[in-house]
Amino acid sequence: DLIYFLPEAGQAIFRSSWDEDAVYMCLLGEYGIARTGGRAHEHPDNMSFIIYAYGELLAMDSGYISYDQHDLVRYAKNHTLILVDGEGPSAASTAVANGTDALITNYFDTPFIDYAEVLTFYEDTYFMRCVSFVQDNYFIISDFVGSSESHVYDWLLHGNGGGNTGNDFVLTANGSKYTVNGVDLNFFINSTQAITLSNYDDYHEGGYNIADLHTVTQASVTGDYVLFSSFLVPAQSTRDFVYAPIDLGDCIGGTIVEDNKEAISLIKYNSDLVTTDFLGVEVAFDGYVLNISRLNGEIPSVFFLKDGQDVNYDDVDIITCSDTTNISLNIDTDFAEGYISTGCTVQFFTGNPPTNVTGATSWSYPGGGVLTATFPDDTYFEIEVEWSLINLSSENNIVSASPYLHQNYPNPFNPSGAGRSPTTTISFKLNTENTENTELIIYNIKGEKIKTFCAFPSGSCRIGTRCVVWDGKDEKGNFVSSGIYLYKLNSGKYSSTRKMVLMK
Repeated sequence: DLIYFLPEAGQAIFRSSWDEDAVYMCLLGEYGIARTGGRAHEHPDNMSFIIYAYGELLAMDSGYISYDQHDLVRYAKNHTLILVDGEGPSAASTAVANGTDALITNYFDTPFIDYAEVLTFYEDTYFMRCVSFVQDNYFIISDFVGSSESHVYDWLLHGNGGGNTGNDFVLTANGSKYTVNGVDLNFFINSTQAITLSNYDDYHEGGYNIADLHTVTQASVTGDYVLFSSFLVPAQSTRDFVYAPIDLGDCIGGTIVEDNKEAISLIKYNSDLVTTDFLGVEVAFDGYVLNISRLNGEIPSVFFLKDGQDVNYDDVDIITCSDTTNISLNIDTDFAEGYISTGCTVQFFTGNPPTNVTGATSWSYPGGGVLTATFPDDTYFEIEVEWSLINLSSENNIVSASPYLHQNYPNPFNPSGAGRSPTTTISFKLNTENTENTELIIYNIKGEKIKTFCAFPSGSCRIGTRCVVWDGKDEKGNFVSSGIYLYKLNSGKYSSTRKMVLMK
């Protein structure tokens, strides 16, 4: 999963792979100009976004239409943003860039969660839109809105349904749903103030000089300092989701469930410690935003804390930071990784002693199930550990004997050698004698086997760390194309898969 930032255009593009059937979001930041037919076309689109998923456009931009009809689509109301008393950032009236500034900031990109913020100010109101892309699957949007006076705020979603699109639209109890050729955009929203949900039709470009109509979801509230918490979930129409809003007064949010997949998002304006129930498990945090994703009954795979220090999960202080920071923690079967924005010392309850921590300036495991690590600013880190919410370490801190697959290095790599390494190294560790049927296999993103590096019969693969080098060729010695590839280690009952990127 990747985030691409285009600073000159003020855009952040979230996407889960190079496949057209994947999930994409383009999040807009600063005021921009698009040119068509030599004429300037100014759109006030601060915080606006589009979503493309599973081969379909789901959340849309209004486009241009033509110069004669550009007044139908060039205003704030024609974009997915928040209006203040019916107004937004002003549309420019000249052929030079002017209008309202916005900034994309505090972004990071990890395999389990990607994140970016948009900061802007218009109509005497401050806005901070925080967007999380979770597990290549869905988006969580947390909006902070503040003014010295009370206003009516309209949260708008321009979806590709209703109107004359030929696609379905329905308003639901907590949002709406757009359906395009068997693909849904499920939208759920909550706020600190009472929400009035409504919808109306608006124009978009159906082709040059063609003004088509789509349906806009409008969530309206009244207040001065207001919070919005939203889930946007693109999915095949065969998938069903259950959403439940959470209202804790100054803290609001919601949970979403699909089969055994569960997530919670919370947002508040202060650093007070807040405790709530996450579908049978108590969670507490002291930051401004908390996002958690998990499979039912398992350790969560994703934690994200914004501007906080502490996260408690099921009576375990799983994250304790010495300073206020943004931190993500992504837990897998035998390792964890994440990102921290402000350097500080962090205590993680890992249960087991780790074998290594990368990205830290120092780390120690004094026992009691707690890892202590110190990180510099703006750091990606990795912890080699079998995570547990129970202290499983013995007095002499013996590490459990299981294999481990490391991230390849370098990543990305370039077999043509043009500015990048022509090969990449994949290392793995075997801690068990007489490991059965150990093999390392490369797959493409479609799951097709590209190359098998090693296949050891029972008893012939010795313990310790081993490395293989891939030059980007398949079994027949042909170079494969650019893209995302998966490599998988199978060793006895152990199996682990990681991603790597080949770029030419």
